[in-house]
Amino acid sequence: MINVARVRLHGSLIFFLCAFLYVVILLRLFVVQINHHEFYFSYADKQYHVSVTRSLSRGNIVDRNGLPLAINKDRFSAFVLPQKVSDYEKLFIFLEKHFPYAAHRLAQSRDKKFVYITRKLSENEKDIIVSSGIDDIHLLKEPCRFYTTPCLGSIVGITGIDNHGLFGIEKQYENMLAGKQYQLTLQQDARRGHFYFDELQQREVDQDDVACIALTIDSALQFLVFQELVAAVQKTNAQKAHVIVMDPQTGEVLVMAQSINFDPNNTKELDLAATKTECITEQYELGSVMKIVTALAALSEGVTNVDEVLNCRNTQSTFIDGRRVNTPVAHGKLSFSDVVKKSNNIGLVQVSKRLGYDLYDHYWSCGFGQKTGINFAGEVSGFVNHPATWSKHSIISLSYGYEVAATMIQLARFFSIVANGGYNVVPILVKDESFEQKHEQLYDAQVVEQIKDILQQTVESGTAWRARINGVRVMAKTGTANMLINNVYDKEHNRFTCAGIIEKDNYQRVIVVHVQDAQQKNAFAATIAVPLFKAISQKLLVHDRVVG
Repeated sequence: MINVARVRLHGSLIFFLCAFLYVVILLRLFVVQINHHEFYFSYADKQYHVSVTRSLSRGNIVDRNGLPLAINKDRFSAFVLPQKVSDYEKLFIFLEKHFPYAAHRLAQSRDKKFVYITRKLSENEKDIIVSSGIDDIHLLKEPCRFYTTPCLGSIVGITGIDNHGLFGIEKQYENMLAGKQYQLTLQQDARRGHFYFDELQQREVDQDDVACIALTIDSALQFLVFQELVAAVQKTNAQKAHVIVMDPQTGEVLVMAQSINFDPNNTKELDLAATKTECITEQYELGSVMKIVTALAALSEGVTNVDEVLNCRNTQSTFIDGRRVNTPVAHGKLSFSDVVKKSNNIGLVQVSKRLGYDLYDHYWSCGFGQKTGINFAGEVSGFVNHPATWSKHSIISLSYGYEVAATMIQLARFFSIVANGGYNVVPILVKDESFEQKHEQLYDAQVVEQIKDILQQTVESGTAWRARINGVRVMAKTGTANMLINNVYDKEHNRFTCAGIIEKDNYQRVIVVHVQDAQQKNAFAATIAVPLFKAISQKLLVHDRVVG
């Protein structure tokens, strides 16, 4: 006979036991899903996700006319997930053959979740990976830069593997150009058989959020001038050459070109020396082109006038106060303006001796021996020998461009001061710089006009006669300077410079041309630098529609 009471008791015990277990399970689920939600979510996320930090598109770099110089472009990168490789041996053999550095890195990183094989693949590299059929290699689009005007490479600069600026404008304005960051998450499905990408935390970007750096450079003109520069280097068998074109009224640099160049779109093998903007970072003794500083100083101090007749002794070599002075061509008596026009050292030294230490002060006032203030990294100060360290020959050397080293941008600035009537000017490379030109008058307008007349005479009947252009006022000065080789001035190796101004009506430009170590018979600035100066002047006048 069944004991009903006992059956009920057993049933009740089983019920309460099940209820108790149910409550325990509910409490456990509550703790796991509510109290410890963040912990377990993060733990699961780490198991199934790999996150890569990326940036939104970089800001734009454009030229003075709004034409793009640096644009954004996606390129593929290749990666593997070492912890999830299905056929390690096949993968390693492939990498060892085609990407040996990646094979070595993978061997050292088998415990990691994410390893790049290589970034920013070339089309050939991408084809090799796709055709391999290896499922363990994955491709990912990443942002990079494309540069439209390679001859501006040293100025615009480049970005590195992570799309951050390495040098040039890209580096200097990194804070403005760098895009805002977001997470790119690599996700895996529940069966661990398929990977896909999901872009998270990517906000819509207003147009105002994207910076734009506008340079003063005219990219079309830069390219035209660069072509002339390269042609001149090849024709004269020169080591290198530089050109600056500047608006003397505003200080805007329109062209800053150099023959030593690199392709900013192909930097896997990059010569770092080619990345320097040498018009700003290199200084040189430039010779007779600096005589214009001496002439400006002498006229300003009143120690001579343009009509004073000086005895140049009709010789190429003589002694002045016991110091030997040489000059390229012998002349007899010349007016001071003709002394400068014909570049006679003997006549010029006689005047510079009257200046004494004042010559140093004028070099300094004209901006030599100090930075110009152009907002670009790497500018050097140049050098002017201070009177405290002068020898008895220093005043002679300084009068015609030795014991003073200048950059191309300093020379362009000086000729801009002459061009604009004697006013100080700061070179500008970025259009929206916050500072304003001070317009401080450094030299009397009448004295400056006398210098311009001397420069014009130098073109009409002096050493720069090859620069003449019909219908245009051309003013220029040449300079041929021996290079210092093993601490000795070598007459076989020279720097050739022509700096000047072109004017027509309200149009005015300063042009500075420098050619280093041209190996050609009868090589002088008049035969090397002046033809290049003229060719660039003609390109400018046509490009700017000043002449037809």
